[in-house]
Amino acid sequence: MRILTAPFAALVLATLAVPAAARPIRLPLHFMTMANVRALWGPPAHVLPPVGRPPITRWVYPRFIVYFERRLVLRAVVTRPWTPPRVYPPHGGGA
Repeated sequence: MRILTAPFAALVLATLAVPAAARPIRLPLHFMTMANVRALWGPPAHVLPPVGRPPITRWVYPRFIVYFERRLVLRAVVTRPWTPPRVYPPHGGGA
């Protein structure tokens, strides 16, 4: 039987302490069907109507958006919460 060392235990605890927003996200894969996505991730928060030819539909989830061509996944994109831009003070270079 092997005993965990203190550094390893600290690494495990540090990993568990990472907030959910910073953890990796499982995303739908290319060519999954709408039915597969709904079965694995549940219903989307918003469904945007198809646009263009071929029709591209977007399903919006809290942390990502899925783009479909007809009924197949084209791409899934992670979204970030909006943060205001940083405003830096002007350089104080006088004289």
